[in-house]
Amino acid sequence: MKKKEILDFIIKNLKEDFEKQLTVTQASHEGAISEEAKQEGKYDTRAIEASYLAGAQAKRLNELKQNIFLLESMPLRAFCSKDSVELSALVELDLEGNREKYFLAPVSGGIFQIQGTEIKVISMDSPIGKEIRGLTVGESIEVLLQGALKEYTLTGIE
Repeated sequence: MKKKEILDFIIKNLKEDFEKQLTVTQASHEGAISEEAKQEGKYDTRAIEASYLAGAQAKRLNELKQNIFLLESMPLRAFCSKDSVELSALVELDLEGNREKYFLAPVSGGIFQIQGTEIKVISMDSPIGKEIRGLTVGESIEVLLQGALKEYTLTGIE
């Protein structure tokens, strides 16, 4: 599996989210300035609430835009088995006999099916991302997730 395909897939999904959020943000903005939102009395807070909602949605839109930019400008590095884990690594971690693939990105996250393979996208600031940075193949880490201590072993890196 090529990391470029993984990155392109993530960016495509974020761009789709951006377009949906743009539509929602525009509708919220229009709702905040519409005649229906105008205050009808001193206790009527519709306009204020609508403007807060529009502001929060605009903030989310900016976050998506920044995430897309960071991913589009992220260099993809080829790793070999002796290299330590850094940004853009595609790693395989073993958790109690189950092997999972993780792609380390500067932002975003999620689980994607790409070419029939499940890829977990994690940021370097996630609990697992923080712990595996600098590891080499064969090393293990313990991570507290959902109240349980889990031991992961790095079994591969690309």
